[in-house]
Amino acid sequence: MTVRVGNRAGFENVAQFAAKAGLPEIPLSAQSYIGNFGATPKDVTMAYTVLANGGVRRQAYVIERIDSADGEIIFRAAHGTVPVFERSVCATTTGIMSEIMQRGTAASAKSLGWTKPAAGKTGTTDGYHDAWFVGFTSTLTCGVWVGLDKPVTIIPKGYGAALALPVWVDVMKRASADKYPADSLGAKGVARIPGPIQPKGDDSANGDGGLRKPDKESGGVLRSFKRFFGGK
Repeated sequence: MTVRVGNRAGFENVAQFAAKAGLPEIPLSAQSYIGNFGATPKDVTMAYTVLANGGVRRQAYVIERIDSADGEIIFRAAHGTVPVFERSVCATTTGIMSEIMQRGTAASAKSLGWTKPAAGKTGTTDGYHDAWFVGFTSTLTCGVWVGLDKPVTIIPKGYGAALALPVWVDVMKRASADKYPADSLGAKGVARIPGPIQPKGDDSANGDGGLRKPDKESGGVLRSFKRFFGGK
């Protein structure tokens, strides 16, 4: 499905989206639609932060500041920001990734002790060479990569949910609740989209498998992405 969506949007639009988020140039291949390209944990985490910030990209840095022995600040990282996406696009994507935390590949976060609102995505490369999880709350984004210096199998079945997600949960649980409160993801405008398609109960004999069909007239989700990719 992801590749089909990418083909429909067009590679140029997808590459533009990735570049605006701060990711490196992606290869001209359908594999790019599923994230099969090289990127550092810093770049990927920064890209996810754009979603958490409602479409605003913040300059990533490794060193916050350097003080001299006398306490004089001799270096301070730039804190530049630039709006790159519509808030509605970020809200849609955040809503999807919130469901991943609830009933998708990262649902085991609950059993690991994470119960606060969050959104994120697991990632696993061929041969279990890399395991990823990048996720965010309303105030903090954390990216975890697990791998070895040379690309080899970490462990059999070394999925992102098995190796990277537990690290993410440990880090996020230790973050100061006063400095980094995990409020509803809609509190800062990165609102979740309406809930997922749900069974219709007694109406299951209507030929659609008992699922509620999306409201094409309201179409907020589709409108956001169509507008971004140049459609009507």
